Amino acid sequence: MKKFIILSAAILAACAGPVPEGGIEISNIRFDSPLPGQMTGVGFMSVENKGAADRLIAVSTPVSERVELHTHTEENGVMKMRRVDGIDLPAGETVEFKPGSYHIMIFGTEMAVGEETTVTLDFEKAEDVTLVAPILQRGAKPTMSDHSDHGSDTEY
Repeated sequence: MKKFIILSAAILAACAGPVPEGGIEISNIRFDSPLPGQMTGVGFMSVENKGAADRLIAVSTPVSERVELHTHTEENGVMKMRRVDGIDLPAGETVEFKPGSYHIMIFGTEMAVGEETTVTLDFEKAEDVTLVAPILQRGAKPTMSDHSDHGSDTEY
């Protein structure tokens, strides 16, 4: 059974520090609220893998029953968003979830700017990680007061 690590924004600020050897560090996690009249949000983050190669295979949050991992691809000169079954996390590298690249899609949600939600990341090898992420205005950059710039560690 996987161990869940629940961290609030305040704990993230207090606990940010060195990552144990072999750990995965999550930073800048945040969700953009849905556009007016829509119910689809998007999530971004940085995932630094300081251990062996791994794979992010699922994401969940209580603000939606349907959460998917997505990427953008170019087909015949047209950018298209596509669902992916997982995202490789090469050893010693950082994978950025950002506009035009990997991202988290959240369907059927009414997330409001200024709120926070928990998000659980499910890895193929590493333990699940549950974090608190701020809900920002679409396109807004996280600030220090968001606590989304702090990392968290997994222990495996």
